[in-house]
Amino acid sequence: MPKQLSLGREVGSGAYCKIRLLTEDPDTACKICNTDKSGIPSPELREIVILANLARNHHPNVIEIKWIRLHGRSIVIGMPYIKSDLHGIISSRLYSEADIGPIISGILSGVRHLHLHGIIHRDIKPANILMVDNKSPKICDFNLAKSFSGFYSPGAHSTNVVTAPYRAPELWSNRTYSYGIDTWAIGVILLELFMKKTTWYANNKIDNCLAFIRNKKSIYFRLPYGELLKGMLTERVQDRWTIEKCIQKSSFQSALEEKPVVEPPIEILTSEMSVYFECEKITDYRVKCVANRVHRLSGKKFNPAESVLFARKILYSEDSHTRSFEYVTRELKFVVAHAADILVDGSTILKNKHEYSKK
Repeated sequence: MPKQLSLGREVGSGAYCKIRLLTEDPDTACKICNTDKSGIPSPELREIVILANLARNHHPNVIEIKWIRLHGRSIVIGMPYIKSDLHGIISSRLYSEADIGPIISGILSGVRHLHLHGIIHRDIKPANILMVDNKSPKICDFNLAKSFSGFYSPGAHSTNVVTAPYRAPELWSNRTYSYGIDTWAIGVILLELFMKKTTWYANNKIDNCLAFIRNKKSIYFRLPYGELLKGMLTERVQDRWTIEKCIQKSSFQSALEEKPVVEPPIEILTSEMSVYFECEKITDYRVKCVANRVHRLSGKKFNPAESVLFARKILYSEDSHTRSFEYVTRELKFVVAHAADILVDGSTILKNKHEYSKK
C-alpha cells in the first residue's frame, strides 16, 4: 500500500464514486468514495465490506481489493486496473464462438464463489465483468450486492436491482427472489455473446424478458449450449438452474459435435460465407454446408450470421436424427418462400409451418 496517494487521470465514475489511476502505479485503479455528514453511502459501504470479506479467500474470476485507506474526507479502495470489460468486447464483435465457452465458464465460476460465500451480486451485466487480456473475466462492482441467505420476502428488500436487460421475471413482478436472478443475468449474457449485440433494450417487463419467454421455442435454444440457455432462462424460479447445476451440466465442449449427423454433399462456398466462417472460426462442416445453401437460396438476402442461425435451427432440432439432406433442402426452400414472414431483427426467429397453414 502506498504511503501517500498521488491520484492520476480519471478512468471511470459512478453514482457515488470516481475511479482514478494511481500515479506511481498505473496498474492500480483507485475507487474514491466520498463521505458526507451521514458517513459512507450505503452502496459503497456494502462493496467495501463484501470485498474485504472476499479478500480472505481470493478467486481469479472476482475482482480483488489491494488496500483501503482514508484520503482527506474520502475512502479510497485500491484495485487492479483492468482496461476492458465484456460490454466492450461484445460491442466490438472481435471474438469467435470458441471464446464464448471460456468466458461463460469463468463468469459461472466467479458467481459460484460469491454464492458459496452467501453473496448475491444483483447486478450481473457485461459492463460489470472486467476482462483480463480480453480473455479472463473478473466480476466487479458490488454496490448492489448483499450478503444473503434464503429468500427475500416481497417488500423486505428492493426488487429494483439488476440493470433492465438482465432483470429476471421475478424482479419485474416484484416477487420473492433469490440467487436465481444472477443465473438469469448470466443466461442473457450467454445469449448476447452468440448474438454479438444486446438482445433487448426495453425498460419494462412486457417488452423485455417476458417477451422472450413467450418466444422460448425460438432459435435461441437451438444454439450451442442451448440446454444451458434453457436452464438459465426459465421463468419459474423453482425450475431455473442453480449456478452449480449450470457448471455440472455444461462441459463447455461444442454442443454441435454431440448432435446427430446429417451427411451433406460437397458444397462450394460463396465468398461471403467463406470469409464469415474463417473470421468466426466455424469448423462444423454440416453447419457450413447448410448455412451456405441458405445464403444462396435466399439470393443472399440473409446475411452470413443469419444464414448460420437458420442452419443450426434446421440441423439441430429435436428430430434432426430423422433428417436427410433432401429434407434439409426442402426446409430451406420453405424458408426462402416465406422470407417476408420471418422476423429478422438480429434475433432471427423462424415461425413454425403450422402458423402459415392457419392463414
